[in-house]
Amino acid sequence: MSHNEEVVALLERLKKGKDKEENQATLSQLEELVRDGIDEPLLAVFLDAILETKRAIPHNAKQFLLENCLVARLELSVDVFLRIIGGIGATRVYYEGNRKLKAKKPSKDLQLGLLRWIIDNFGIFEKSLVASGTLVLSILIKNLAYEFSRSALSQLVITLLGRSSSEQFRTFYNSEVYHNVKILKDHHIQKVVDLYNKFPLDIYLPELLAFFKVVVPDLDYIAYSPDNYPMLNKLISNPDQVYRWEESDSGPVSSKRQKRIVKTSTGDIDTIQALDQINRVNAYKLLRNSFGSDTDAQLLVLLFQTGNTTFISKVNSYVRANLQSSIRDERDRMAFLRRVARLYQIGSGAIHLESVEDYILSKNLLQDYFFDEMDYRSQLMKYSTHVDPAKLADMISRDALDLKKVYYSTEGTVSSSCVAYVESLLYLLRMWVSNDDESLVRALNLVLPKLYSFIQYCNPNQEWLTRKVLRFIHEQEENTIDLLHDAALLPPRLLVYTCLLSPDPLVFATVCEHIVICKDHSYSQPEWRNLQNSFIMDSVNMLWKERFLKQDLSSTNSSTKGFYLNPELSRKLTSLHLSDQLSVSFLSIGEFFYNPALSYIVTKIIWDIEDKAENINTRHEGPVSRDSLERLRLDSDKVWLDVSFEELKIRVLQYLDTGNHEKFKGIANLLFNCLKSLSDKRNAV
Repeated sequence: MSHNEEVVALLERLKKGKDKEENQATLSQLEELVRDGIDEPLLAVFLDAILETKRAIPHNAKQFLLENCLVARLELSVDVFLRIIGGIGATRVYYEGNRKLKAKKPSKDLQLGLLRWIIDNFGIFEKSLVASGTLVLSILIKNLAYEFSRSALSQLVITLLGRSSSEQFRTFYNSEVYHNVKILKDHHIQKVVDLYNKFPLDIYLPELLAFFKVVVPDLDYIAYSPDNYPMLNKLISNPDQVYRWEESDSGPVSSKRQKRIVKTSTGDIDTIQALDQINRVNAYKLLRNSFGSDTDAQLLVLLFQTGNTTFISKVNSYVRANLQSSIRDERDRMAFLRRVARLYQIGSGAIHLESVEDYILSKNLLQDYFFDEMDYRSQLMKYSTHVDPAKLADMISRDALDLKKVYYSTEGTVSSSCVAYVESLLYLLRMWVSNDDESLVRALNLVLPKLYSFIQYCNPNQEWLTRKVLRFIHEQEENTIDLLHDAALLPPRLLVYTCLLSPDPLVFATVCEHIVICKDHSYSQPEWRNLQNSFIMDSVNMLWKERFLKQDLSSTNSSTKGFYLNPELSRKLTSLHLSDQLSVSFLSIGEFFYNPALSYIVTKIIWDIEDKAENINTRHEGPVSRDSLERLRLDSDKVWLDVSFEELKIRVLQYLDTGNHEKFKGIANLLFNCLKSLSDKRNAV
């Protein structure tokens, strides 16, 4: 077996390996085999392994390959660069017909690691990148739209422009002679200007615009930004101070910060240049001023992005002292939290203060200012991406218990505060989606059960908030969903049954979809599987079989639980008179044609069916029932669809499944997947 074949075989073994020790041995063998360097074809094989998105190889193994096995022996072509840059970006959801598809991307830390690798090994790319300079620059600048990779991409842009303007090369279009390469075009400049106008607080875009003036000394930004050109023309470049990837080599790529300075004049941010003097800034004074001044708040945000530990420590100490000193005065504490929450909002994730995060993770909500403090807590934890998921779960559990007391009191619940709280947590969880698989799954398994507990007391928004959480779960990869614990995947029965009784079609369709997703889950405990079976049986009985609240009391193992209501209550409810139509009874509540969530949608579909029918002379009026169809059949003056009640239900369901009703497809998925009698009726329209 040749050297290359042996490497490929080991990578295949890595994809199939489940044992951590075996994988570690395989990685050690790979590291030894590539110690003397590899050629481009084999390097491309390693890149394919690192960039694959089916999670065949564990995340930590990919990190090892990136850090230890990409040892190029010779100069590399632009193809390698294009292969890497093609993996940069965010996962994109798109549709082909009714199919929801995802264009997946590797995790963000792998993307940043690969960009770091290009920067560290720029010498072996230099000739090929400069020779294709305009194309390469266009791709780099296009990807500047992604904030998380902007620092690395900015350094690559500056490095590429610096090399192309200082040396002579043969290019693809002029391979006969060496010549200077001017790869910076007007559309490149305009793209960066547009991005800067969109993200004025970004610290990398101004440096690029300043460096463009170094490359093109007579550049005047009036042609690119008529409203903002005076400030752009004053920008001063110092890229050597801005991009210091070599500092903090021991830390992860995502934690490395670039040093910058913000030069101020009369309180306004006039220009941005390399930061050497940040320790001279009075951190305490700037923080106090930022509470009342947007300009100072923006300056504080920019200084935080430098990652200067001394400056951040000073701010952190000041905030911690204020939180501790105001612990006995609730009004002062609320005022201070309001100011800090505003800074977090202005920073949009750029500010992280351990003192603030320790506070919200450890303190109960104030009784007298319960929902006011909940609002501030929501604003703060939305951007607290560095918190321990276990501590976050404890906080949610504690807040749920406090909310429960309010729920059962006479005070009433402020629904907008509960909505903001849940939405902030979901925002934070989405920020964590880019983490490696194990970290994300651990966070979801810890947080989701506590979040369900909190939502149970969010009256009157339980249904809509449950839908938001379920939609978040549906966004995740199948592998992630498979690894969720029973309590994280399956909401409490109170929330599920509340959603099944919701008059909101979006809520109803989402919970139906979730019941289908949970159907094939590998439950670790039988009681969770039994609960899932009850959800299926009760929802199908209500929606299709006209057996609302049907209970099978003859067997304790039966899944027909009738929403787990007390049998005596169910018996009394069944005796209620609901309609003069003989075919409509208590058991028909929630049925396909009578369900409040579906009535309008079903009626519209019936209208569409009637419009396409050729031999009818009347329309059906009111809700469809067996009685109404029988009356139409017996009326000799009226000609309507020649279908039975059951046939019409199936036909409407098929339209719901195949028509322009993507948001409600979960209803069809539930019935077609869980009823054997409908298994051969799908796609028959």
